[in-house]
Amino acid sequence: MLPYHLLFYQCLECCQSYKTTEALTKPYESAVLVYRQGLPEESELQQFLQEHWQETVAAKGSQRLTKRQQSDEMSSARFLFMRPPSQMVLLFDKIVANPSSLSIETLKQQAKEIITLDGYRKDDVRDMLSALLPGR
Repeated sequence: MLPYHLLFYQCLECCQSYKTTEALTKPYESAVLVYRQGLPEESELQQFLQEHWQETVAAKGSQRLTKRQQSDEMSSARFLFMRPPSQMVLLFDKIVANPSSLSIETLKQQAKEIITLDGYRKDDVRDMLSALLPGR
């Protein structure tokens, strides 16, 4: 069995898949941030949206970076397990024209990569978007 510090290190590696060499050398063209309706004020993603969203969009451009709110309606499966929908970043190889007109399911099908944000800190989300999207 591996020592605790090596297990912890390996665990941190998998939740930061965006830091791979390929992703850093060839950034995606656009991203859509999908978040839950009614986020609590103390949640990391809500803090990111309040503190860093505008500056991140200004640096990357509103055509490259958009956000979509998903409804918190309880489907029967979610109601049974009381699990809210995942928050995620959908990454694309091209700029998505008018992502607000497409359903979240359609966007997910077209995405090159999907990164689930549950457990990410606000600074991690900011750093990830900065690393994966080209500037204006």
